[in-house]
Amino acid sequence: SGSSPYGADWFEVTNTGTSAVAISGWRMDDNSNDFALSVVLNGVTSIAPGQSVIFIEGDATKATAFVNAWFNGTAPFGFTIGTYSGGGVGLSTGGDAVNLFDTSGNRVTGVGFGISTTGRTFDNTAGAGSTTLPLPLVSTLSTADVNGAFVAFDGIETGSPGTKTAPVIVSEVAPWGSGNATYAGDWFEVTNFGVSAVDITGWKMDDNSNSPVGAVVLNGVTSVAPGQSVVFIEGDATKAAAFVTAWFGGTAPTGFAIGTYGGSGVGLSTGGDGVNVFDAAGKRLTGVSFAASTTGVSFDNSAGLGSAISTLSVVGIAGAFVSGALELGSPGTTDPDVTLPTVTYSGNAGNYTIDQQVAITCRAADELAGSGIASTTCADIVGPAAGFGLGAHPFSATAIDNAGNTGTAAGSFTVAVTPASLCNLTLQLVHGSTKYQGLNARQKAAFDSTVTSLCSAALTPIKPGVSPAKKSLLILVYRLGVKGFAAGGWLTKAQSDQLSAFALAL
Repeated sequence: SGSSPYGADWFEVTNTGTSAVAISGWRMDDNSNDFALSVVLNGVTSIAPGQSVIFIEGDATKATAFVNAWFNGTAPFGFTIGTYSGGGVGLSTGGDAVNLFDTSGNRVTGVGFGISTTGRTFDNTAGAGSTTLPLPLVSTLSTADVNGAFVAFDGIETGSPGTKTAPVIVSEVAPWGSGNATYAGDWFEVTNFGVSAVDITGWKMDDNSNSPVGAVVLNGVTSVAPGQSVVFIEGDATKAAAFVTAWFGGTAPTGFAIGTYGGSGVGLSTGGDGVNVFDAAGKRLTGVSFAASTTGVSFDNSAGLGSAISTLSVVGIAGAFVSGALELGSPGTTDPDVTLPTVTYSGNAGNYTIDQQVAITCRAADELAGSGIASTTCADIVGPAAGFGLGAHPFSATAIDNAGNTGTAAGSFTVAVTPASLCNLTLQLVHGSTKYQGLNARQKAAFDSTVTSLCSAALTPIKPGVSPAKKSLLILVYRLGVKGFAAGGWLTKAQSDQLSAFALAL
């Protein structure tokens, strides 16, 4: 908070599991280690398998400044950032802690740390953490090119915000290749969505057995550059050459890379299966599962999911095309969804008087070729303006798509009181009373006249230039009138008090 351009502490949370984790309502605290003193994590409701999410102390402005400092304003694919704020949760450079609690107050995990080194983050790629006290201490500092760390765009910070140890995902799968393609081999594609090259020497794959013991080595490719997509086909170099012929007429595009794998029990089933990727030590890094496939059409995971996928490739989306062999996919090409979803407010987001109805609609949407909306806080703002109270009412909403891109929108509306609107609101509330509803038409007209007479006597004369003394007297007359309406059963006491408060604000 004291030594960066964005002026805020932050921490990162990574889901090391194999399924998404819902974190709605989760909270954080520092070394007070107390759920009662914790504050809510905002802006992120779910963390995908393998995903790393940043939480920064502050608001959306701080989050934007963070992206500017680290990424020159353009965050990497899938980068997600949330916020938190509140008293007593600032992190101390002299040593502190981060505790995460679920909605029930259970500690999910936590770590402590000693004195920090300005400009270098603590790296907990090792995954230290505990659900009980005392918390384990992390002391390893981030070093450029280790565990995805890099020097920020601002040149003064080193860390790996939002970057997984292996930011590689399975971006495309064709389980029908072995039985329905000229090259007779199943294949899948991996894409590096990180900001630095990933060494994949010794990496392995398995199908839905998801076993590092039964996994087989990926051959022919040892490194995947940032943004690069690499194809792996089941078989040998002959199968790889036949693949290039089928898809590209024998001449692969510039930069195209293809590797191979082979072994017992790793063939992909057209009836449903999975692709799981492990590092050389047998740690699962990412993976996808899928149901029955459509022959000749690959599964498209340019959204970057690390779980079940079902989207089929479509010509013109994410680089997909039809090959000369009449197969549809985008091998070696991934056009990831990096477009932010939109949050749009429509209706009157300006000024209201107390007798009006607030009507502001909120819609969250992703681009036509996008990955789709995963979660949103978007909600319509509707109701009597009087119920919101006088003054400005800011509002905002966030939408997160399935690729992890976050879009936001904000606005404000104002509620004001005028003599005419106060008279109208008085009539509206009287009309809603049970006593008024029991009258016949002639009786209703007669009581309407009583209300409008009060308005004419006490509210209409309140105009610019009226003396303070006369204005106070007129307001008193009105307040006594609505108090009498309440005594007679035409208003509730709460309604009478509300109208009196509005009158005092004239």
